[in-house]
Amino acid sequence: MWARLNDGNKAVSLADVYPTGAWVNEYQVRAAYYPELFVQSHTGEIELLPSLPSAWTSGEITVVKARGGYEFSIKWANVQLVSAQIDSPSGTVPVIRYGNQLLNPFTDSRITFVRGNSQSAFNQIEAENYDSQSGIQLESALYKGTGYLLASIDNNDYTAYNNVDFGSGAASFSASVASNGPGGSIAIRLGSGAGTLAGTCMVPTTAGWQDWQTVSCGVTGAAGVQNVFLVYRELMARSLILTGSNLSSLRP
Repeated sequence: MWARLNDGNKAVSLADVYPTGAWVNEYQVRAAYYPELFVQSHTGEIELLPSLPSAWTSGEITVVKARGGYEFSIKWANVQLVSAQIDSPSGTVPVIRYGNQLLNPFTDSRITFVRGNSQSAFNQIEAENYDSQSGIQLESALYKGTGYLLASIDNNDYTAYNNVDFGSGAASFSASVASNGPGGSIAIRLGSGAGTLAGTCMVPTTAGWQDWQTVSCGVTGAAGVQNVFLVYRELMARSLILTGSNLSSLRP
């Protein structure tokens, strides 16, 4: 309880209060208290070092588990986060919070994100959780209070998502977009930015940066594990925004 109230000092002091005797396993008692000093995930986000005791100014912990099957290894110094490795066997990407900051695991130099062998095409893939990109900027998704959105997308910019598993095949793609410009299109390519064209999604003007529409298009030739490139065409500066939470996977 005290760890969730961000009082690491109190949580540690309670961990020192346990019955004595040969039958007591001290490490099991501490294991019940200590993990949530370093990682908490009960709010839907994963928070790093939420309740660090004041005396533990520097240190390291490995293989702390969080909801969603994630595993964390964290280093800190002078009571500040130095690095964190996130292992995601399923390939999904969590929302990471450190203090009052949301951390993008693909752009924050302190974070190393280790994805499993593949990520399912039939689970929602967050737009901002790309493996590589060209020309893209991230903005906080203020309208939903957490996460990021893709912004300032120009003609021929792209985002890439590696090791997407389509299984026996996918038939459609959908994304939530906002455009205060003339719109354009999203080319879905496999393997590279100039690879096999699996589909093209047209993006209309939505008459405002926060006026969201879901666009969909058919997909062909997407099967097995592929690197997926979304290439943005015929778009002027800031003419398209993709939401992080609503960039849907390719659907069967």
